[in-house]
Order: sequence, then C-alpha cells, then structure tokens
Amino acid sequence: MKVSNMKILSLKILSLALALTLAASLGFSVEAEAQQNVNIGVFDLQKTLNDSKQGKAARSSLEAKLKKITTDVDAKKKEIDALSDDLRKQVEDFRKQGEDFKKEASAAKAPTDALRKKEDALRKKEDELRKKDEDYQKKRIAYQELVNKSNAEMASAEEAALKPLVDKAIGLAGNIGKARGYILILETQQAGVVYAQDAIDVTADVIKELEK
Repeated sequence: MKVSNMKILSLKILSLALALTLAASLGFSVEAEAQQNVNIGVFDLQKTLNDSKQGKAARSSLEAKLKKITTDVDAKKKEIDALSDDLRKQVEDFRKQGEDFKKEASAAKAPTDALRKKEDALRKKEDELRKKDEDYQKKRIAYQELVNKSNAEMASAEEAALKPLVDKAIGLAGNIGKARGYILILETQQAGVVYAQDAIDVTADVIKELEK
C-alpha cells in the first residue's frame, strides 16, 4: 500500500516539531543545571572588623594611639591660631597708628620732637612685627610638617593594628568558600554588591571562625 505525499509531509513536520521541543527542553535543563552549579558567596569585611571581638579590640587600641597623635596636633594648631590672631591684631593696630601719624605729621607746620619719637617708635614696631611674622611663618611650617608626620604615623598605626586581622579574615572567607564549593567570594564593599541573599553571606561564619 502506498503512502501519499501529503502523509509523508505531515510525518516529517511532526518529527521536526518533536525534535525542536526535545532540543529546547534539553537546552533549558542544561542551562538550569549550570545556574544551580554557579555558587557565589559574599563577605562584608567592614562588618567583620566592627562586630568581631578581635576587630573591636584592634580598633580600641588604634583609637587610643590616634587620640594621642591628634591631641598633640590639635594643641599645636591652637597655638598657631592664637599666634595668627595676635599678629593680625597687632598689624591692624600698627596700620592705624601709621595712619594717625601721617595725619598728625601733615597737620604739623614743622617736625617736632614728639613726632620724631612717634616715628622712631613706629619703626621699632615695624621691625618687631616683621620678626614676629618670620617667627610665625617658621612655626606654621613646623606645624604643617607635624601634620604630615602625624598623618603618616596614623596610617602606619592603622595598618599595624588592622592588616593582620584583615588578612586573616580574608583567608577565612576563602577557606569557607572552598569548603562550600563556591567558585567566587566577593567582598561586598570592594565589589559594589548592592544585594545578596542571606544564604550566600558568609560574614557571620567568618566572625565565628575568627573568634575561635
């Protein structure tokens, strides 16, 4: 019995449709399985430093050192500010005295002993102010050097206090990731993570291991 061309065409179309459906189904299954196998974790280093006992102790020790450094700098700044205010006031008074002297000298018909004495006094005051300004500039430069030195000391103190803890926390996060089969552990702030499920956040586990 012969099969018509129409029936053969219909069978071919049906076979093709079944093949496409199967391929799509297989493709979806592979993609879904691949997504399930991509395990990524996140870790908040700042929270670890803030919440762990070791982090709190390190920060407490660091803050004590920084407080001493900033206290010295603040004391020197107050001294510099006081010198600046005092010098500014003396300069303003000197300018006023100079203007008054010019008016008095212009009104006088001839130089007098009183005017000469005032002029000498103004010259001495000018020399005195010049020396005070030079002294102030030296102290201001010394203060800026102190600030730069203090900033370097604070950076060094911070690194000494926190770097060992940071390195250990990062190492623990990596170990936890390996143990759980994660292909990647992201530090939330450095990686710019804006959302992550709690199930993939290993921060609490890092703190727990850190405090053992």
